[in-house]
Amino acid sequence: MKKSPAATPTRAAPSKAPALTKPVARTKPSGGKVGATGTARRTPRVVQSPAAAPVNTISLTHAVPNAVKVLPLFHSAGVTVEKARDFWEAFEDTTRGLPDRSRLLVFRPKIKGSEAERWWNNSSIKSFEPLKICFHNHFLSRTADELWERLHSTKRA
Repeated sequence: MKKSPAATPTRAAPSKAPALTKPVARTKPSGGKVGATGTARRTPRVVQSPAAAPVNTISLTHAVPNAVKVLPLFHSAGVTVEKARDFWEAFEDTTRGLPDRSRLLVFRPKIKGSEAERWWNNSSIKSFEPLKICFHNHFLSRTADELWERLHSTKRA
């Protein structure tokens, strides 16, 4: 089978003629600092990470109510570690990229039950990291006695 000439790429023949080079006059920058190659040294550019980048206020005003609608309620009465973990993972995924204060605005209306409300009212949480630590310590970590009781109360097959 023959290949069509249009299907094969064409390459330009290498030129044997020497390339003409033109000397470039370099001027000293007005700042005075010149690198070893004669080029001006510039200050490094600071790049913001996506998490630290400012959020558009219009998108923020839509993101908070949407996150509140999407998240399930967290009922603290009779909560298990699995339910608390599921809620926390859904909360983190839904509010990823939002500023800390907006995350707290989403979190507060989602907790229900006397234990959770007492925990929230007695804490002074101002940012996301302390919220994560406090929630984990209160609802996700269990003492040895609680784990032992749970082990004995589970039905065996």
